[in-house]
Amino acid sequence: MSLDTQNINTTSFNIPPDREALNLMTKLKLDRFKLRKKKFDEEYIEIMKQNNDSTISVYDKVYMLKKSIERLFDETSKERYLKNFDAILTIAKVNTSTSNNVLENFRQQFIKVIVDGKKRSEYNYLFGLIMSQWLSEQKNEYTPLEMKSTSKSLLTNEQLEKIIFNQSQLDLDVWRNFLQHKLFSIFDKDSKLKDAFDEFKKSIEQYGKSLLKEKVSSNDIRQAIESLISNDSLDEYRKRLLTKMRLDENTVNEFESSLNLLISDLADWNWPIKGVRGIFRRNLVGKYRCFYEEDFLTAIFLEHIGLKWSYYFKYELKILFQVLNKKFRDNCSSKSIQYKRCRMQEDEY
Repeated sequence: MSLDTQNINTTSFNIPPDREALNLMTKLKLDRFKLRKKKFDEEYIEIMKQNNDSTISVYDKVYMLKKSIERLFDETSKERYLKNFDAILTIAKVNTSTSNNVLENFRQQFIKVIVDGKKRSEYNYLFGLIMSQWLSEQKNEYTPLEMKSTSKSLLTNEQLEKIIFNQSQLDLDVWRNFLQHKLFSIFDKDSKLKDAFDEFKKSIEQYGKSLLKEKVSSNDIRQAIESLISNDSLDEYRKRLLTKMRLDENTVNEFESSLNLLISDLADWNWPIKGVRGIFRRNLVGKYRCFYEEDFLTAIFLEHIGLKWSYYFKYELKILFQVLNKKFRDNCSSKSIQYKRCRMQEDEY
């Protein structure tokens, strides 16, 4: 990911990050409500057409309504509305004396679910429009902030940009060779170790997929905020705002809801073309630092994903380390220095 450095020679209006976060969350949810309303409107016309078609059997109508619910609702709602549906439908097929009544009850129930869902989609969209309009009509309370650059600061900025954007000196070919032929070469000679490494890769791949389906909790939001506050990626002003937002239950719930929306539509997320925003600022000692200037929603999202992967990688790497260390330890005498060193490494790890 690249870093978009802002031009600090121009006069700009600095929108407070907390207001910016509110605007972004409102826009995100409004876009989601708009798509959901459009989806319901399009599906509803076809549903009513099929439901009123006398040539279609009750069984086929119920089956089509089930498919519509699967398309229109999220996983939690689908599980609630379609719970035990397949099992009951199987019983209804066997017992013909009650099948028509069961199917008709399902048809009426599914129609009600879809009609109620359509009404909720319209209500949510209208509420989102009202919120969006209210935010757009707020008076501009932001004062212009003028930041001037001296020749010395520009030179410092150029030096920092060179450090950030220049390609690293790491020789990737040498690094790959070390991993393949030295660190993991023992896997080729031991089938059990090879299986352990294959399991490691498989587990990492599965976790990546499961993370896309995992719901973000309010505790996850607080952990991400705590991590952002404790590191040096944000300036003190933004840290103070995050500290206040962390203590506000409604704000935390809004972040939780918005992040779940982002993850559910991750494929449609429009990443900034120029990358993450950043700006160079001078500290009291005269040195310049590049601070993270991304909006709070994106910052918390990236921090949340980073923490999740960090915890999981540490867990899996610890298991892999224990397998590797045991291999070396078993080849040593229990009284040797190498054996004790392996034990110490395992305890410290």
